[in-house]
Amino acid sequence: MVRLRDVLEAFEQGKATSLAQLSKNLGVEAVILDTMIQFWVRKGKIREVCSSGKHCEKCGSHSECSITTTVPRRYELVRDS
Repeated sequence: MVRLRDVLEAFEQGKATSLAQLSKNLGVEAVILDTMIQFWVRKGKIREVCSSGKHCEKCGSHSECSITTTVPRRYELVRDS
């Protein structure tokens, strides 16, 4: 069973890239993993990155954005400054 901490550790160890790849690496369904990642996003430990490599700005059109709906979602660890 994959724990929330396992997901964060994958990011800390640099093993996380796309949702699909991380799902495969951890052996957990993508839908469940997405929920776990969103927990860490809300906590400010992980953030979504757009295909351009910039941090995805959560504008009002995020769910309708042509970039975020066609490109696999990617995440990165938020590093403390």
